[in-house]
Amino acid sequence: MTTLPVEVGLLSVQHFVEEHAGILLALQVIRESGIGSPEGMEALRRLESRLLDHVEREEQEVYAPLRRRATTEPKLRRTLELFADDLEDVTRTVLAFFDRYRGGDPDDELPGRFGEMAATLKARVRMEETVLFQQCAAAGE
Repeated sequence: MTTLPVEVGLLSVQHFVEEHAGILLALQVIRESGIGSPEGMEALRRLESRLLDHVEREEQEVYAPLRRRATTEPKLRRTLELFADDLEDVTRTVLAFFDRYRGGDPDDELPGRFGEMAATLKARVRMEETVLFQQCAAAGE
């Protein structure tokens, strides 16, 4: 098992797990409030800001330290390469969604596109928590 850097400790991992839960809850609230409603569109704007903040913090506090460690650990390097490839797909899907609807103009495709974006985010969260974060927890850091 790969030993992860101390700076990616259990407290940091727990913080990101809690943020993930908040993001997933926001997706549910948006769906329940009506994705095309004024409330739903406002919640989408808040979610976009929340996601950008989350990704930036996760990059600094999780991925950057792991990449430094991966220079000497080939297994961790391969894992991070897989995550990087997936993140490109996730980023493309999420940014395309927000670019299209940032102006607050819902269209007939909004529910389907929201569903696609939400499913993409949920899959990424699951992957981080079941693969990467579990490695952090198993290392006891």
